[in-house]
Amino acid sequence: MRVLVTGGTGFIGGSVLRELLRQGNEAVAFDVLANSETFSEIADKVPIIKGSVQEANVLLETIKKHSITHVVHMASLLTTASQNKPFEALNINVIGTANILEASRIMDVVQIVYMSSTAVYGYTKEGEIIDEEYAKNPVTVYGATKLFCEHMGSNYYSNYGLGFTALRFPIVYGPGQSSRGFSSFKEIIEKPALGLPAKVPSGGDQKYDGVYVKDVAKAIVAACASHKTEHRTFNIGTGVLSSLRDVGEAVRKTIPSARIEIGSGFDVAEPVKGPLNIERAKNELGFISKFDLQAGVNDYIRTVRMSRSDAS
Repeated sequence: MRVLVTGGTGFIGGSVLRELLRQGNEAVAFDVLANSETFSEIADKVPIIKGSVQEANVLLETIKKHSITHVVHMASLLTTASQNKPFEALNINVIGTANILEASRIMDVVQIVYMSSTAVYGYTKEGEIIDEEYAKNPVTVYGATKLFCEHMGSNYYSNYGLGFTALRFPIVYGPGQSSRGFSSFKEIIEKPALGLPAKVPSGGDQKYDGVYVKDVAKAIVAACASHKTEHRTFNIGTGVLSSLRDVGEAVRKTIPSARIEIGSGFDVAEPVKGPLNIERAKNELGFISKFDLQAGVNDYIRTVRMSRSDAS
């Protein structure tokens, strides 16, 4: 596969590029930032094209020049930014995706893997297991754009035969995570790994299906190679809910001296209250989460410490 990864220089993008190369594929990063910090060790193998998904002509030229066969579309305005700038979210999240779909159709791309979100479900009932057919009632601009783009992609699949798979991710955590999005996992894990105190003022009672970034990368690459699945949408997660306090306890098992303070309360920005059903992804994509919470925390800590050691 020759894979174009939009948003490719971001936190998740770096892991996807590594996994693509590890499995013997070629990859091109496409981003508004021409920065290879998130994948510096493989930067010599991954061309970076500076551009926006709002630039349809640049997308077309890139797909043609690099003989792209697959597209992983992750470029997006995140939850808070989308809520604060809905018109910008419309342009980047929706028009940008429309440009990806149309450019891919014109250039006979085999498969698009779209990074969607559990935000498409909106508020769910506590304890209810959420499968892909669960009612979709997004309560944020971000969630609404994700759901609309899923429908757009499904229509391109039906109308033109363009391969399209949408993966619905919950909270994604791991090394290199930005502070611009959900950063409580980052605070609780990275600070103790560096010998610093961690403090999250509130949200300790909220439970999340947190999925480790290496699992995310494997799911995305698996979806690239699975364009003839029965379904177009898949939940990707662990199927297990964990609170921020659980994250803190997992850190303390590895770093007993960790100083972690987590306030009580719930995260109003995270309306999903039930665990994800991930059987469809298991059956059709062959995806099984390799990192439960403890394994993810341990790998995260190890990676942070190795990075600090390399830097010194």
